Amino acid sequence: MRALVLFFVASLPLFSQTECIKTNFEPGTSSEVALTSEFKGAVLRLKAPEAGGSGTGYLIDSTNGYVITASHVVASAPPGTSIEVTSPDATLANVKLAATVVKSLRTINADGTMSGPDVAILQLKNPILVRDLRSVDISLRSPYSDEELFTMGYEMPYPEEIDPPFRVASVKFMSNPSDGSIEVTQAIFGGHSGAPLMDRSGSVVGTCREELGTGNTVARYTRMIDGEALLALVPMSKRMMDIDRKIKSGSITEAALQGQLVKSSRNPTNLELYTWARHVYANLDEYATDRAHKLIQCSMHALSQRGFETFVVSASLKQAAANPLYHQDTKSIDLSGREWSPLVDPKTLGDASIQVAEREIAQGRFLSAENHVKVATGSYAAANDALGTYRTAMLSTRIQLAVGSIDAAQSLSTKVLAHLTILPAKDKSTALFIAASIDLAKGNRSAAIPKYIAASGYSIAAGQFTIAADLMVFSADASIKLGNIQDAKDSLTKAIAHYQSAKDTSGEAESVYKLVSVEFALGDGTASKSNLERYLALQPQGVHAAEAKELLTIRSNVY
Repeated sequence: MRALVLFFVASLPLFSQTECIKTNFEPGTSSEVALTSEFKGAVLRLKAPEAGGSGTGYLIDSTNGYVITASHVVASAPPGTSIEVTSPDATLANVKLAATVVKSLRTINADGTMSGPDVAILQLKNPILVRDLRSVDISLRSPYSDEELFTMGYEMPYPEEIDPPFRVASVKFMSNPSDGSIEVTQAIFGGHSGAPLMDRSGSVVGTCREELGTGNTVARYTRMIDGEALLALVPMSKRMMDIDRKIKSGSITEAALQGQLVKSSRNPTNLELYTWARHVYANLDEYATDRAHKLIQCSMHALSQRGFETFVVSASLKQAAANPLYHQDTKSIDLSGREWSPLVDPKTLGDASIQVAEREIAQGRFLSAENHVKVATGSYAAANDALGTYRTAMLSTRIQLAVGSIDAAQSLSTKVLAHLTILPAKDKSTALFIAASIDLAKGNRSAAIPKYIAASGYSIAAGQFTIAADLMVFSADASIKLGNIQDAKDSLTKAIAHYQSAKDTSGEAESVYKLVSVEFALGDGTASKSNLERYLALQPQGVHAAEAKELLTIRSNVY
């Protein structure tokens, strides 16, 4: 990717945005109950033949009958062997379904070890039977920190059971381990392998792989993006073929296309849009008109906001390198007075690159993150987007801070803070948090505290109460290290109120427990005891519950 960076800085022309590019296509969220009702029928029980076990799969294409599951669920099924499939949908209660393995990405090595992502794609033998089911949607986006997710799947049945239990569970994203999987807090059981991990927009981001930890309290899911090669097997849908013809012929207006790009049960799914987008980039010569390019830009903008940023960035860079005007030696495009219309507009490319860079930073892949930031910087410059430019500067600051280049980070941070007034509240909070982190890295806790407090205020203005609370906890921690115990109490009290506004019981409980020691240090035994009881009321089985109970049994004069 480094080889292509100069292209975006030097050769993208300035673009004016169409109304479609200004539209927000981010999908809304729904409750777990609503999403379960909508997609339960597409979550299937799979039973491999003979010695094979059972597991879960999910329907991603009801027209052609394509199903995703974990490779190990169907590992015992030889090619062409039928796998029993059942759906909880009432219309299929007495219908026998069967599927065969089309492709598995996990392979057996010569030494007997396994390699490759634990994900496979099956196809139903009689897909017409499921054409009325609502297939689940997908996303190549990784979950965000502490994101609330949920999953649906089956348990392994006991010998006397005919139908295994169907379970729905809320889970919380924890981390991305070194193997790139998604790790969540969840108790799972045999039979759940292959189950979908769904976000609150109704898109699947991962496939259940294994359980870990004492009592199976942690589960790992293969990221959807790691199974992307399987999605290439799904053909373009008929309705996307129709839209494609209209784009080529110019017989669809931007407004009409824009209406089709909003995520709803009546419109094309993420998978349908993605499958079509792959076709576009494989057949660029079929879309020769400027009008077609503008309509494709609109579509790529929607696809990027619907969880396919990585694809949009990758496809855009490939288009640049494939351009006949692209010079390999200079890594740029010499327009020489000629027009060139990329299929992803600069603003969309900048936003998508920022999203990818954020996830690369979270994974500790700072060189990759830096390259995506450079692409975003050039893209925002071409779009004449000052706000985007400062957002890239904030990411660059985070990268420099993470790799230990404190002075470079401070230089970048100072430039951002000088233009703080043009940033929206959310970005103001981020900029101040980064600046406070630099202060801490330089050992200047006193300078960090007012930045944390100001950042918290901006987070409240942005409606991000959990982040506002977290920032006040950071302020309290710094105050404690400086010996300013009363200031720490004030910050924790505000943090608790913000957690309550966010309905974040876990965060509230942790802050209440931290407040116990602060109040004890201030000599307020009554308040300490009251907050121990408050903690137990909030988290009776929490990580500090045993210690809280022990403290409460100590003689009252301790408090």
